[in-house]
Amino acid sequence: MTDAIHRLASFVHDLSWSELPEEVRHACKRQILDAVTTVVAAHRIPGGVIAARTGVALAGRGGGDATIIGMSDKVPPYCAAFANSQMSISLDLTSNLLWSQGLAGIVIFTALALGEERGASGRQVLEAIACGFEVAARVKLALPPEINRDLTHELILHWTIFGAAASSAKMLGLDPEAIVNCLAMTGVHAPPANRTFFAKGTVVLSKYGPLMGNMAATALSAAMLAREGFTGDPNILDDNDGYYRSVGTRLHDRDALTEGLGRRWWILESQFKRYPAGTHNQQALHTIARLVTDHQIAPQSIRAIEIWRPIGTEQAFGTAQVTNYIMAQFSLPYQVGAVVAGIPQRSWSTALNDPLVTKIAENVQLRRDEAAIAELKHSMENDASLSPWSLKTRVKLTADGHDLEKWSEYGRVTDQELKEKFRHYAADIFAPKQIDGTIEAAFNFENLENVRTATSLWSRAIETKVS
Repeated sequence: MTDAIHRLASFVHDLSWSELPEEVRHACKRQILDAVTTVVAAHRIPGGVIAARTGVALAGRGGGDATIIGMSDKVPPYCAAFANSQMSISLDLTSNLLWSQGLAGIVIFTALALGEERGASGRQVLEAIACGFEVAARVKLALPPEINRDLTHELILHWTIFGAAASSAKMLGLDPEAIVNCLAMTGVHAPPANRTFFAKGTVVLSKYGPLMGNMAATALSAAMLAREGFTGDPNILDDNDGYYRSVGTRLHDRDALTEGLGRRWWILESQFKRYPAGTHNQQALHTIARLVTDHQIAPQSIRAIEIWRPIGTEQAFGTAQVTNYIMAQFSLPYQVGAVVAGIPQRSWSTALNDPLVTKIAENVQLRRDEAAIAELKHSMENDASLSPWSLKTRVKLTADGHDLEKWSEYGRVTDQELKEKFRHYAADIFAPKQIDGTIEAAFNFENLENVRTATSLWSRAIETKVS
């Protein structure tokens, strides 16, 4: 009954650079640049700055070899993995796979932290990233299809912890049996489902609380424990009394744990965000931005914007009144107002009281698309790999002299867009040479003899942009 976890461990152990298809290699490099972008962006909000400073504080006076992006102190890998992973989720800007975000951060920043300590090559880190995405995706796909579909009530990100475990085990060069134990120990500490919609308070780390940082640190620690001989229960993924029961569900599809390993690459299904907003807000925002640009709509001329979609039309998604940067990540009316008003995306978290944004937001109406809802319910029951990027949104914009209607066409985020996204958020935080060097290093990562060539670009003291 323990076949799956051993096959996953063998996959992690055996995977080599030569076995990675070129498109997978390139996808890993794109994820690196985007993950670094999310951390740099987090230096502009309290939740990001607090996480960075906490990572430094956790190190005490011991020092280390790993980098917290945007900080001058070198820290142990554990501290860097915690801080960078936590920061990566703070602005809801990270890539999304299988209805969840956060996977890229905990996979990439555990691998980079250990890579810095060990002086690993770029290829070794890319191998670890590929392992992390694939192992985590398969743990998720074995869940019942309906799990984590209604994002307005339940946020389930616990499965991503297996990605951090796989990438950490790969970076440490563990043997197959030690990898089994690493995965098993990590699974024991996967957090339960979070039924709190988003964190509340004067200052909050992110809508997920400190979840992602803790998961990254836990997985990295499990890999180190396994290296020293700690063991775990190899039945944890195959047994309904194991991981799946601990997070309040059941093992639905045992075959999904190993099906297509080394042939079907789920990292290719991961999509990137153009805006610091919830995943299923992206389509509406991109569509409205295109309408405003293509038809040269003046913000002051807009009288109404109607948006039809299957989910996210009520509660925090539908409110036009936002009081903190967490709410700004959910509220589609606020985000529409920011897009139409031309507010730079890096400033969305601080434009909460902009009068033009508020005026536009008050004229946004979200409507339930009953046909799309029926289609979504059918898909939820029959397709475990259903992607949120497949959900369509219809937008109607009414302005002086214009009555425009358009269906969403989100499309693939290009390499150039990812580069510009990084430049946008890194502006006035990193120097131009750091920005150019980071982009060059990311897209040539396989040629780095030592990953410190890249991480050395990110280590510096900065003046926080938090107001």
